[in-house]
Amino acid sequence: MRGRSFRGVQTIGLLGIGVALVACPALRAADWSISPSLILGIDFDTNRTLFVTPRSSGGVAGNLLVRMDRSTEVLDLSFIPQVDFQYFTDPTVQRANDYGFTGGASWSVDTSERAVSSFSGSYQSYDFTGTPVASLQSTSYSTLGFNEGFVRSSQLEIDLGGSVGNFSSPSESGTTHSYSADIGFKRQWTERLKITGDVGANEISYGPFENRGLIFDLNLAYTTSAGSVSLAAQRNAAPSGFGVLTERDSAQFSASRALSERLNIGTAFDLYRNSSAVGAVTFDARTYVDASVSLAWRYTETLTFTAHVLGDGARTQGTPGDQHGVNVGVQALWSPNAHSISR
Repeated sequence: MRGRSFRGVQTIGLLGIGVALVACPALRAADWSISPSLILGIDFDTNRTLFVTPRSSGGVAGNLLVRMDRSTEVLDLSFIPQVDFQYFTDPTVQRANDYGFTGGASWSVDTSERAVSSFSGSYQSYDFTGTPVASLQSTSYSTLGFNEGFVRSSQLEIDLGGSVGNFSSPSESGTTHSYSADIGFKRQWTERLKITGDVGANEISYGPFENRGLIFDLNLAYTTSAGSVSLAAQRNAAPSGFGVLTERDSAQFSASRALSERLNIGTAFDLYRNSSAVGAVTFDARTYVDASVSLAWRYTETLTFTAHVLGDGARTQGTPGDQHGVNVGVQALWSPNAHSISR
């Protein structure tokens, strides 16, 4: 509940891609796959907002979404409308209900036996209601991207990519523009170990302000028949729910293991630092750390119950002292099998 990502709005360029895709006979002939899901949860937190003076509170939260996908050999469309609600017993941490829509389109084609070109666009929007403890902003963000993949062998693929994006919110009087280019790879090192990564540069501009920097993403995943372990490190720039474009450096570790056919145990550790990237609204950089242990029990094929214990902390640049908290909670996830709709 603390780190809320934002969803944004599509540009005219993506609308053009969408019209072209919908007009394609192959896509019109494809089936739609409909996948709804519902999450309900309750929790108790000793310091939900990680303030210097902690205030404990109970919480109830839910998320309802419906994922709609339509695919052919070269075309993919996806739409995800969703609604979130939250309620907390502490009146200083008031509700922050929100609703949104996420959509995307991608087109790929084999340019040779060992090369694949793809174009993609994203459409995302989110609106916040209620009076949360911090003023969340309804924001908009759109991206268009290109990627060229080169298959070097059955175990190695090299990728070249780039993207452009626009971001705006009520707290900013103009639009923030972002541009990025990167080179990456995917390597199936062994049957169980996979490594992926990319490195590049981005530029963010807002009126007279500009910020250029390095972006990267590195992931290692090791899987067995009984579980998995993953390590990741990343630097990127992405919108936040507070109406500013956020620059984030992060590192994550996660592991899971099957205790039985229906019971899984998992652990995770996250370290990340948020700072304002560019714009009229800025905030002091803040570093977060959290560690958690969770249990997941698959009651039926469509219903899963989870329980977790999480400890977290935060340090704000220029502010003395650290803030700490503990969160315990349970959730129920209902996810029925996807339903296919034919024309």
